[in-house]
Amino acid sequence: MTGQSGPRRPGRPQPRSQQRPKQPPKPPKPPRLPHPAEPQPAPPAPRRVAVTAPRRHRAGGYSARAGAADLHAQPRLGQLYVRSLVRNQLRLSLGVLAVLAAVLGGLPAAFALLPGLRTSEVAGIRLPWVLLGVVAYPLLVGAAYFHVRHAERVERDFTDLLGGPDAAPPAPPRDAR
Repeated sequence: MTGQSGPRRPGRPQPRSQQRPKQPPKPPKPPRLPHPAEPQPAPPAPRRVAVTAPRRHRAGGYSARAGAADLHAQPRLGQLYVRSLVRNQLRLSLGVLAVLAAVLGGLPAAFALLPGLRTSEVAGIRLPWVLLGVVAYPLLVGAAYFHVRHAERVERDFTDLLGGPDAAPPAPPRDAR
């Protein structure tokens, strides 16, 4: 076995005379232009910038913070005022709840005590279905509206009670003639 050898086995290095010359690197491909029918990628979103300015002091007016500072300056008076506010809000809430409980909770009692109500019909629909399915929801919305309006009034009265600098003095009660 002189001179010529058979096919080379893998893993054995080839002599330099039999190695292939290295090819120069290929130039990079030009960027592919998108087809007009292809969806275009969305441009990056613009960066958000926070703009700040120094705080300005108001020339006048009543601030709820000023009232809170007054309550903290006189803790016993503040406790009295806040307890009054909570008591009025609780009284309002319990009153609305009591009315709703009496009306909506009283319906099953009325149907149990008066069996004729269970079988009576209104426009071809049994009365219990009409009362619980149609009448109950406007009643709930009305009670919620009443509660919100009066709770706002209680809070407004509380704010007026604190007596902000711009608060008008309470109107004197009118004498009933």
